[in-house]
Amino acid sequence: MDFQVRWTSGTYRDLTRSVVYLRRKDPDAIEAAITPVHRAIERLATSPYSGDIHGWSGTNEIRVVGAGSYRIFFELDPEAKTITLRAIRHVRQQDPEFPE
Repeated sequence: MDFQVRWTSGTYRDLTRSVVYLRRKDPDAIEAAITPVHRAIERLATSPYSGDIHGWSGTNEIRVVGAGSYRIFFELDPEAKTITLRAIRHVRQQDPEFPE
């Protein structure tokens, strides 16, 4: 059974910031930069144990997968069959901190 992928307002904001930045620097790069992120998120529904364990949120794993020049941090809840996107960061950005 596939997992449900949930976006948070923070992950929408992360992706929007990246698009705004690219629009100023190199508008032609937006599609090439963002498409791998969307594809990786789509794959998470069928491959929720992808990536490495980054940390824990209570009893749930916080995992990270690469997507082009970005990293997607997500919380995996196997009991609820959900993946909650927690952050999207460019590889040059600092890793986010998550409360334990």
